[in-house]
Amino acid sequence: MARVIERLHELPIDSLGVLVAESEQDGSQILRRLVEEWRTGANRFDRPGEALFGMWVGGQLVAVCGLNVDPYGGDHRIGRVRHLYVRSACRRLGVGRDLVAQVVGAARGHFDTLRLRTANPAAARLYEALGFRSTDRTVANATHVMELENAMSSPDTDKTFAGSIPTLYEAYLVPLIFQPYAADLASRVASQSPSRVLELAAGTGVVTRHLASVLPESVSIVASDLNQPMLDLASGVGTTRPVEWRQADAMELPFEGGVFDAVVCQFGAMFFPDKSKAFSEARRVLRSGGTFMFSVWDRIEENEFAHTVTMALESLFPEDPPRFLARTPHGYHDLPTIERDLRHGGFPGSAHISTVAARSQAPSPRIPAIAFCQGTPLRNEIEARGEARLGEATDIAADAIARRFGPGPVDGKMQAHIIAIER
Repeated sequence: MARVIERLHELPIDSLGVLVAESEQDGSQILRRLVEEWRTGANRFDRPGEALFGMWVGGQLVAVCGLNVDPYGGDHRIGRVRHLYVRSACRRLGVGRDLVAQVVGAARGHFDTLRLRTANPAAARLYEALGFRSTDRTVANATHVMELENAMSSPDTDKTFAGSIPTLYEAYLVPLIFQPYAADLASRVASQSPSRVLELAAGTGVVTRHLASVLPESVSIVASDLNQPMLDLASGVGTTRPVEWRQADAMELPFEGGVFDAVVCQFGAMFFPDKSKAFSEARRVLRSGGTFMFSVWDRIEENEFAHTVTMALESLFPEDPPRFLARTPHGYHDLPTIERDLRHGGFPGSAHISTVAARSQAPSPRIPAIAFCQGTPLRNEIEARGEARLGEATDIAADAIARRFGPGPVDGKMQAHIIAIER
């Protein structure tokens, strides 16, 4: 079943009731305290940097986890992971891992350190697998701590495109899955006849190159990305005409308001730790009547190569499967959630949403295996389980693709949502 992680701006009391009852049967009061503190206003996760997340599986709320300023830390740059609870039927399925990883990603930029306290050995193993380290007794009311810059297996590393990843990404992943959608997105932007365009999460520049080809030279193009190594490769590949390359965080854009006619982002919104915040920044830099246009992948089951690789790695790492592809690239496909985040980002109108299927093709099964296992941050998750296991994981993925699609040229379905909304 598809998993959906949502930031909770209101407490879903009815859905939460089942979790509260089960947690009390387990002898835990953490969710009862969560409900009471929300009811009294003592803690609604509404201070800067704070957040509460829930995970739905098959339409049912199965887990929650929160992030607060640490009340024991004496420093607003110290955060605390709180109130993690996963329904018993969903344990050991990666639910807790994905949810805590989302919380860690949301903490980035707000907190330097995360702390938590647990007396549960299984929970301790989960946190340690995500990069938390156990503490001595000198840290107040904490059993585990994470310095965010050292997190190894979290949405921080989900967003890390460094080392050899940019080169492999450009050589393998761009022609495999990004090229068809880049041409389509650039054509949609061109139909708006903009005079100044901002691209977010430009990566190695596949959309940028298409924009440079289809837009008149009089149209200014600014291509931005959080990861400088990706921009370095993109500028090295080059475009048919001048483009401004700019390192920028979509959460805090370094541009004045109302200066772009179009803001475009291909398959980057899934990586934004606070989607509404990023959308509000896109809206801020758009002129009145300008268009924000972006694409996100549909659920992983609709994207056959990515799904096959994910299932293959689950067989290789059954106790702790790497779930980067399902968690991040394919973790933001729920259309009502996207529309809600747009509203929270200040877009009051209705979005135009197209669901577009395409074909992903490669000359051999090994190409998509290398693309996903070595050319994306999935590599970081695999190597966190042992640096020597990257080759083994790639082989397992290639074998799984060959079994499903044949040993020669392979052809698989992929599917994405294209969203456009006017300021």
